[in-house]
Amino acid sequence: MARVYRLPLKLVTWGGWRKINHPARAILPVIGLHADKDGRSFPGIKLISKFSGYKDLRRVRQGICSLIKAGLLKKEKEGRHNVYYLANQAIRMGGSYFPMNEYLFTEGWWAKLLPCEKAVFVVLAVKGVIENPDIPEEFEIEAEEDKIHSHGVIQPAKWLRLTGITKPSWYTALYGLNEKHWIGVAENNGYVIYK
Repeated sequence: MARVYRLPLKLVTWGGWRKINHPARAILPVIGLHADKDGRSFPGIKLISKFSGYKDLRRVRQGICSLIKAGLLKKEKEGRHNVYYLANQAIRMGGSYFPMNEYLFTEGWWAKLLPCEKAVFVVLAVKGVIENPDIPEEFEIEAEEDKIHSHGVIQPAKWLRLTGITKPSWYTALYGLNEKHWIGVAENNGYVIYK
């Protein structure tokens, strides 16, 4: 059975997502993917590096420190290995969440996203989960492997602050995610999440 990180809506609405740096935003779902039901996780730093897209291990360590500083993660040493404990805000404990499936990481798709694309994707994904459950008619499925996971109406003025990025980066991310087929965007600001 494939693993899933259930990225909680409260992480975004609580403001934790915007408070962490870019490497931390890339790393949190990787650690979450490897966590057990209690939030205990122990992926190695090279695996975190590979799945997050940060080849420089110093940047990975900076991301982990950012998660610790934000209160989203605790780190302990067990023998020669680090064990990470996700805080309650980073674990789906009821409420809305967006499932980040293992294939996003193992296929290298998450690693290939720009930092601003990762920031925006998470906000769109978790916000889309709580929107209207019916798929909008303006989105046609181009291929059978495309599956719509969530959708909504983009609210840039409201959601920009949740991403922790600038307005130009917001639009760069929307364009990039659309081009990479992670999302589909309609003229009326409607969107769907494909990945």
